[in-house]
Amino acid sequence: MLFPKPDIFKTTIIVLLMTATSRLAFGAAGDGSPGDTNIKYFGRWDRSNASAFHGYWGGAYLKTIFTGTTIKVNLGNTLKYHVKIDDKPWVTFVAVNGTNNLAPTPLAQGTHTLIIAQGQDYSYDFAFKGISLDPGATTSTPSVRADLIEWIGDSITDGYTDTRSDVSDYAWICAESLNSEHTQIAFPGIALVDGYGVNNNKTGMGTQYFKLQDLNYGASVNWDFSNYTAKIVVVNIGTNDGNTPNDLYQSTYIAFLGNIRTKFPAAHIVVLVPNGGAHRAQDSAAYQARVAAGDKNVHYINTTGWLKGVEMNDGAHPSDSGHVKLAGLLKPLLYGYLTPAAPVITPDKGNNRRIASSAVVPANNLQMEILRLDGSVVEHRTKWRTGISSLPTGIYLVRTFNENGTVRNNRVSLLQHKGSGNGVFPVCCPDDVAAP
Repeated sequence: MLFPKPDIFKTTIIVLLMTATSRLAFGAAGDGSPGDTNIKYFGRWDRSNASAFHGYWGGAYLKTIFTGTTIKVNLGNTLKYHVKIDDKPWVTFVAVNGTNNLAPTPLAQGTHTLIIAQGQDYSYDFAFKGISLDPGATTSTPSVRADLIEWIGDSITDGYTDTRSDVSDYAWICAESLNSEHTQIAFPGIALVDGYGVNNNKTGMGTQYFKLQDLNYGASVNWDFSNYTAKIVVVNIGTNDGNTPNDLYQSTYIAFLGNIRTKFPAAHIVVLVPNGGAHRAQDSAAYQARVAAGDKNVHYINTTGWLKGVEMNDGAHPSDSGHVKLAGLLKPLLYGYLTPAAPVITPDKGNNRRIASSAVVPANNLQMEILRLDGSVVEHRTKWRTGISSLPTGIYLVRTFNENGTVRNNRVSLLQHKGSGNGVFPVCCPDDVAAP
């Protein structure tokens, strides 16, 4: 994947302030300094310097609750960032440093929630020196969601070319829609395998993922994985491995998945084939190797060709609408791995459904119900084969029933209809084998 490398490295910081409307856990009053225990950090942060905590990789963020009518952020380097206050439109601050007033028009009296998130553009060092509050104002502990999703990838997972970089890309949107915290360990142009990719530093993600910092920092120190535990790890890599030999790519991917498993023994690991599908066969083989090794929490999703036309900005990077679409398609596939697995669809029959990690292939004597992704029923069929070709091309949820009409296995499959013949294919099965 080729793209112009900017002449001047920039960092995007995104700031989100929302009025607190839900029940929150309040701790001791804090002062807004980097070490304030009411500030919660997500992603890879270096906290060794008490005067400035450094966030690395794209999409690192922090959040807290504060009182008062104004709020300022204190920066230790020149940054570009976006600000959102109480669900108002985003405001962008470009190339600023020092102390920045995030609310030049005073906020309403009360309690507000602050999130600051680092974004895109190669140089991912956010030097956070704290926040400045009104006289007498304090911070308090924000709510922290039960699960965290770690996204591993390249410029696609960093939101390269979209409007607001990391916070408007599929990884951020999907995790937020699943009510999960999240990290984006990604870097533009990076390959999986050492020696490949489009950057001058050709260290691959198979090596750099285990470091505190990204490719800009060379021999970065190892990351301490005890800092957080991911519930799901989604790996979307390989787009920049176009010149990597297939056998080397496959063996590296197998080793990479094994090393991730060592760091997160209980996590659900998802092998995501990129939209371009360059190493689809090797991605599938790496997944199958983990299954053969007895890994019961590894999954496979083939997204080849999901995004087309205006959903791509330049043929390689999703547009804003493409990121939204990709996030929406991944959401029902991932939610069942979270705790608790709250339903995201509400079909007419049954309760507590979960998306299957592979498609249910019913026998011909079973009934099935075809639903849109929002859970609305398209129709109920008494036979699997009957009239399949009459469906419009698209992706559907399919739920099966026993002959007496009772729900079978309480599970839903995500299937893609190609618009001809029996043309219904499991989205998440390794070989995309057509259902009978």
